[in-house]
Amino acid sequence: MEEEQRRLRKSIYYPIGISLVLWCVKFFEWALESDFGSFGILPRSLEGTKGILLSGFIHGDYLHLVSNTIPLTLLGAIIIYFYAQNGFRIILMLYLFTGCLVWLFARPAYHIGASGLVYGMLSFLLFSGIFRRERQSMAISLIILILYGGSMFSGVLPGDPRISWESHLIGFGIGVFLAVIYRKSAVYSGREELKDHNESIDLAVDVDVNYSSTIPDRQPITFRYDYTEKNPHENNKAN
Repeated sequence: MEEEQRRLRKSIYYPIGISLVLWCVKFFEWALESDFGSFGILPRSLEGTKGILLSGFIHGDYLHLVSNTIPLTLLGAIIIYFYAQNGFRIILMLYLFTGCLVWLFARPAYHIGASGLVYGMLSFLLFSGIFRRERQSMAISLIILILYGGSMFSGVLPGDPRISWESHLIGFGIGVFLAVIYRKSAVYSGREELKDHNESIDLAVDVDVNYSSTIPDRQPITFRYDYTEKNPHENNKAN
């Protein structure tokens, strides 16, 4: 029981802590009356390499920030709890690989926001259940599909020029890739950890999700990995 409580606390506290860091960054940006957009990824430039590490902490506005921190906290908690052996490693690789490929292939503008990571976590959880074909992972996949299926698949297509669909697509692809790589890793069942993806689980998953009701009379949120169409040498302000 003590081990279970420790695992649960870790899966909750770490994602919340990361989300608080994002809000602190936004607070300092407001308090300093500054624009941190130039710390984003500027593809194929030496200046823009710092964004590989920093871009996920910077957001264009408060709606952009809220739309990322909610799924970031929820999905991060799920990955850390159920993939305890590799959860932090998976999240770190999703973040860094997505940032590197955005730097290589995206449009020449500052790319900011954590939704590349969000898309990566979504696709990882979705396809992990498909590749594993065991009851618990498939239940998680079904929940992810119900919650985010529409926005997840539409977000990887070109649309609003202010939104970096490339990072959504890259994050999504990295998530699928890691789901394949870690398809045989242990998954926590609440009683034991599976050592092989062919083992079966008799586990009832009871999840009460009422996400849409928390934002009444509003259209579904699109997870933005925003960027700005400005000269790289000018001050940048994301929309």
